[in-house]
Amino acid sequence: MSQEEDPLSTLNELPPQTELRGFSSGEMVKCDACLRANPPTRTNCLYCQAVLPSTEAVTPLRKPTLRRLESWEQGYNTVLTRRDPNDMPPPQLAEIAALLRLELEDTRRIFNKGEALPLARAATFEEASLVEERLRALGVETLIVPDADLAVEKVPPQRIRALELKDDVILARETATDSLLSIPWAEVSLMVSGRLFVTEVETEENKFRGGERDLIDSRELSSDDGVLHLYGREPDGGWRIVAGGFDFSCLGERKGLLASRNYDLLLAILRERAPLAEFDDSYVGIRHLLSAIWPMEQQTAARGWHRARPGKHNIKAVTRRDNESQFTRYSRLRHYLKLRGI
Repeated sequence: MSQEEDPLSTLNELPPQTELRGFSSGEMVKCDACLRANPPTRTNCLYCQAVLPSTEAVTPLRKPTLRRLESWEQGYNTVLTRRDPNDMPPPQLAEIAALLRLELEDTRRIFNKGEALPLARAATFEEASLVEERLRALGVETLIVPDADLAVEKVPPQRIRALELKDDVILARETATDSLLSIPWAEVSLMVSGRLFVTEVETEENKFRGGERDLIDSRELSSDDGVLHLYGREPDGGWRIVAGGFDFSCLGERKGLLASRNYDLLLAILRERAPLAEFDDSYVGIRHLLSAIWPMEQQTAARGWHRARPGKHNIKAVTRRDNESQFTRYSRLRHYLKLRGI
């Protein structure tokens, strides 16, 4: 594994820690919604999350909290739009890392990419605007992209199970409805290729009185599939093709036995037939950088009680971790920026 892909390589260097300080009662800011006092460094109330009033006295003191959002929350993404990676002094880079609450090495790698990548995800537009303002003062140009505009959950990509490659159009059949979709080759504007990683850990525990548990058994299953998101010129959810379960009959006599080889061949054909489309296969190389802003989803589901022996029952649960939402956010961001000429 190269250093670019090593998730542990970012632990070597941490952003500098800011000094904690207290504030007098006169410096505290009262929330108009719940009437509680808040430190002047905050943009939103610590207790009810309402937007705090801003004054000339507190504006210079405000700092973004950039808390990790829950999976159901809609946030605001601060996206790097322009940066020359060769003119960033180390002290300036360290200040940016501390502001964004990122590790210094991750920050350096994001800027060295020279691409439009997310730098932060804030809970409110006010906090995102504060991040944008502080970065602009450090010479960094950014763009605020709301989660609502990416519409990852609201407008999921159309899952495609088969393609027909005509001379002037590409036809697709949806997995769920079997409806026929089409895009002219000349209107295919963007293809984003990546990998879907899924890990499921099933545990079985023995529960004792007092709430204590003893792990009895644990099993882990993982999968790794090629995935392609294909977009036309419209601001829609695009198509999703996943190598596992896809019908590669469109390859004709060139279809092989291995899904991975068929997937690579399909990509080559699509790129050849749609030469005007932008092709982005950078996701795998930068996904660990995205995880600091868009973490992988994790869900734990109880499987109920399991009878181990007469009179004895254990508890089963399955924890699933995947990057589907992260990859979709990345491809939607690429599509969003392309539609706006960024």
